[in-house]
Amino acid sequence: MIGQLLAAADARIDARRGVTMSRLERFNQLFGRRAVIASAATLLGGVLATLVRRNPVWLSLASQLVTIAGIVTLTQRSFNERRVGVHAELWSMQRVRDLVDPDGEYNGPWGPVGVDPEFMHEIVGHLVTNKDSPTVLELGSGASTIWMALALRKRGAGRLISLEQDRSWASITTARLRSLGLDAWAEVRVAPTGVSEKLGWPGDWYTPAALADVEGVSVVLVDGPEGTLLRQNAFPGLANKLAAECVVFVDDFDLPPIRTMVKQWLRDSSIGTGYKVHSRIGRGGVLAPSSRQA
Repeated sequence: MIGQLLAAADARIDARRGVTMSRLERFNQLFGRRAVIASAATLLGGVLATLVRRNPVWLSLASQLVTIAGIVTLTQRSFNERRVGVHAELWSMQRVRDLVDPDGEYNGPWGPVGVDPEFMHEIVGHLVTNKDSPTVLELGSGASTIWMALALRKRGAGRLISLEQDRSWASITTARLRSLGLDAWAEVRVAPTGVSEKLGWPGDWYTPAALADVEGVSVVLVDGPEGTLLRQNAFPGLANKLAAECVVFVDDFDLPPIRTMVKQWLRDSSIGTGYKVHSRIGRGGVLAPSSRQA
């Protein structure tokens, strides 16, 4: 079923970046002119409406028809844009499965709350191809924990530590890891948040015990703690835990508060000044050392 949908959408896509941008660009070329016409039609409808008081009934009808035409065109644009996005996500889901779970062991959830498939493909791709044995730190557990553990298993090296502030959710994720035989590759730690140390930034951070034995982290996924104010402490809180070439994946980078948070990291935190926004993929962003090549 997925294959049929993808074939209908367009199977010729960029092997690394996915389809979202290329399809949206093509879509905008096709429908951008319609949007301009629709906006003009809606404006014209408003102008005609102001003249109704002085003119016959037919002018009022014409005004309403023009306005409806504008609304219909804009609705069509929105629908087609959403359809493009759905096809892109279906394709990215299949790419993730093909890369780390070709036998379909994990039928995990995908949804608006977790890491989106396109961004997840970038993360697992990095884990599978990274030249070093990665030590991965995840802030906030869930389906992403499973996919990354599958990537490490495929690679045959590495370790994943996932910090989770919700004890019940940590238990659920741990049970999933065990059921798939992935607990040798990943560990979920219950890590409450609180005012644990003076970081110079507002908000709480994970208690020190959760990170006591963590060092030399080469990959970080920032998807928690819940709330932007708590996530602000990710960079200053991990300043002495990251390896020199650590790559940081930041979920929800499409949200303005998260982008503002990242700008503050890069400008003000002790290690942030040595980093840059390397790329944006799906709903996520990738931070890498400034010396890293694109």
